[in-house]
Amino acid sequence: MKFPMNSNLGSLALAIGSWLLVIACSETRLEGHGYDGPELPQAEVGTVRGDSTDRFWNNTFVLICKIDDRKVAARPTDRSIDSLPGEHKFLLVHHHGGKFDRAVELTFIVEAGHTYLITFDKKSMKEASVDTSSSLWVEDIATSQRLLNVKSSNFKSSYACF
Repeated sequence: MKFPMNSNLGSLALAIGSWLLVIACSETRLEGHGYDGPELPQAEVGTVRGDSTDRFWNNTFVLICKIDDRKVAARPTDRSIDSLPGEHKFLLVHHHGGKFDRAVELTFIVEAGHTYLITFDKKSMKEASVDTSSSLWVEDIATSQRLLNVKSSNFKSSYACF
């Protein structure tokens, strides 16, 4: 069967085929939370958020992509993920200067009702010559304190999330 170049039917068939290919090749990501089941009240979960600088051309941000080796999709509004209390392993990428700078795995204890910010030194981001490999840390928003018992390891490839 041959379709004319501008045929709506041909375009529709191409769109459906592309959509099916994307669905078949993608893994399911948990949306907005890193656990199975329905969303729980804020008092029963901890929220982990990736920090960002909102600049038009050179946005720098932390994107959480896995919790305990399960793919997750952060909420687009604040890049946050809800997590059950306990020790969890977060895989994230640090995007800086128009590229994914590196992938990092952070392990720390999440407490119910707390919000954590995975953040970076924004001052050093302005200086291109500064090595940013050690500039990430976890801060408890309620206490404005950095967590001290965070295990960190860098990955060789920022493609660990994808």
